[in-house]
Amino acid sequence: MLRNRVARSPSRGTRSLFAALLLPAVLCALESRAQKTGSGNGARIAVRETRKDAGPVPKGETIRVSFPVRNEGTADLSITDVRVSCGCTVSTFDRLIRPGGEGKVDLAIETRTFQGPISKTAVLVSNDAANPQVTLTVNAVVRPFVEVAPPGFLRIQTLAGVSASASVILFSSDPSFSPSQASPPSSGSLSAVLERAGETEKVPGKNPNQWKLTLSSAEGSPEGILGGSVKVSTGIQKQPEIEVPVAGFIRPTLSVSANFLNFGNFEFKGQLVEREVILTNNDPKNISFAVTRADVSGAEATAEIVKADANRFRVLLRMNSKQKKGEFEGTLKISTNDPEKSEIRIPFQGMVF
Repeated sequence: MLRNRVARSPSRGTRSLFAALLLPAVLCALESRAQKTGSGNGARIAVRETRKDAGPVPKGETIRVSFPVRNEGTADLSITDVRVSCGCTVSTFDRLIRPGGEGKVDLAIETRTFQGPISKTAVLVSNDAANPQVTLTVNAVVRPFVEVAPPGFLRIQTLAGVSASASVILFSSDPSFSPSQASPPSSGSLSAVLERAGETEKVPGKNPNQWKLTLSSAEGSPEGILGGSVKVSTGIQKQPEIEVPVAGFIRPTLSVSANFLNFGNFEFKGQLVEREVILTNNDPKNISFAVTRADVSGAEATAEIVKADANRFRVLLRMNSKQKKGEFEGTLKISTNDPEKSEIRIPFQGMVF
């Protein structure tokens, strides 16, 4: 038994061969471990302060914070990206920092849409193998020097041809508050007026120096979505201007489901070839809404008017088999008793095989 055990033991030469084969793997593992623990050669990022407090900030003011970044390694530190937490944060940074050198990451945070405590982050991405990502945090309290009641939007909902308005009250505890100018959105279809708030309009328990901001649409304002903001000069040095958002919609008195009809490519094989236009009355004052006529020009087609309900009509445009082969174009003219849209022209086209 002893002889067999001795015979199985590796010789000195075999052990030397095993050691020679294992040595490169051991050295590689040690080098990798050294890099992960930061004790080996390479770039090493060092940010002394990863969190900063900007304190109270006037609403609308841009918060600007700079974070110093050092390279405590023996190789160049490459900052490849700064991933901000939202679109309101803009960053600039030094992309390459030499060993022993120092760079910086600058963050700029817009506060126009914030109020109260905020916390914004940016993730610093570098070639430091041991610490490839560092999170930077900026805390602040956004303080509105001018308050708006009710908070939210100046909202207008109306029909085309009908004027409308919306109002809010502006107030501030700052003694220099004295609004002097209100600029509506640049579309040109809205107007803004500033005037002192009446006693019954004022917000109770607040500084009595309160102002009323009124946004109005004209009868000729175009249809569509309202947006943008009203810019108000406040007279306050720390917040010289505020923006009150605008929202709403000027609806058409008459909605038309299509402004163009495409028949595509087709053959006459006994089936109907038609397209449909739906007209919906949005004006509650037009209680006798009607589509009075539908005419076709430029192509062999007919139009049929179908009443769906009191406020909705369908116009069916049907192609006639007399239409020659090839491409065609035409116009569907629809007449209504709507005062804003008494005549509607809808082009159409297609091809007959």
